[in-house]
Amino acid sequence: MRQLVENHVKVASCAVCHQRIDPFGFALEKYDRSAACAEKDLGGLAVDAKVKLKDGTEFEGIAGRAVFC
Repeated sequence: MRQLVENHVKVASCAVCHQRIDPFGFALEKYDRSAACAEKDLGGLAVDAKVKLKDGTEFEGIAGRAVFC
């Protein structure tokens, strides 16, 4: 799933917003819709909660802390 979402930044008209919002969504990937811990994404791949913001800041999980799942 992450790879599909990351494709949005390759399209100029989509990238303007997706460069800003996607990293925060990726940081929440370890949680499913009911806030339960999730180890795999909808495609069955291991969840990757590592992010890099447009300014170069890198973190993993919510608020840059390790995800507690």
